Amino acid sequence: MVLATVTWDGGAGDFTWLSAANWSNDTVPTSADDAVIPDLVGTPTINIGTSTSVRSVASAEKISVTAGTWTVAQNSALNAGLDIAGSAVVRLSGTLNGAVDNGGTLDLFGNNVTIVGAMTGSGVITNTGVAVPATLTVDGTGSFGGIIQNGV
Repeated sequence: MVLATVTWDGGAGDFTWLSAANWSNDTVPTSADDAVIPDLVGTPTINIGTSTSVRSVASAEKISVTAGTWTVAQNSALNAGLDIAGSAVVRLSGTLNGAVDNGGTLDLFGNNVTIVGAMTGSGVITNTGVAVPATLTVDGTGSFGGIIQNGV
């Protein structure tokens, strides 16, 4: 497997993750790729509305997952934060630098998941990863009023 860095270039003119023209070489990042989203003009939100996977993400812009499952397999930095909404599921492994507003489902897919930033919302935190129980560490402020399920 060849690892590649795929960089956001905004060529599609929208802020949709799955628009191939938004990425270098007009290729959407896959589970074998590291995605990079640089600081863009204004304060756009990058939208994910269907299932997709990526090895890691370094983003200067907010990412919003509104449907499907977004899997992030390695340590990542979401400097403007992550919003999880409605029926969306985000599967994390490793460390995520950035605030998380969980109104959907956050799935701990790794043994130990660390969020370095605020954790807010009223969604669900589950563990379907390789270790039951897994450890979630939140290193930041916030108020999470949702449900925590282990071993689901």
